[in-house]
Amino acid sequence: MACPHDGGPVWTEVKTDHVRLRTDLPVATAEEFAREVESAVRPFAAITDFLLPNSGGEIGDTTLVMFAEKWEYDRVLFDYDRAMRSSELGRTMIA
Repeated sequence: MACPHDGGPVWTEVKTDHVRLRTDLPVATAEEFAREVESAVRPFAAITDFLLPNSGGEIGDTTLVMFAEKWEYDRVLFDYDRAMRSSELGRTMIA
């Protein structure tokens, strides 16, 4: 998985009222997915004040990272899992 500087895909961030999506998918696809997630989150935002009256009524953002290719996700997950099992966690960087 290469960063955009090294020839990898360009990453974008799409933001709705309650969703922040970071992805290497095409922008139109990312916007559509963010809207779908927003429609699932919005009902929870609407009842937060009722269910949690002392919370201030703000649920904040849900941040998602979505990979265009499953192998990219698998690579990040594998590196994270390996880092969590390592005694050198503080020196391990997921790339």
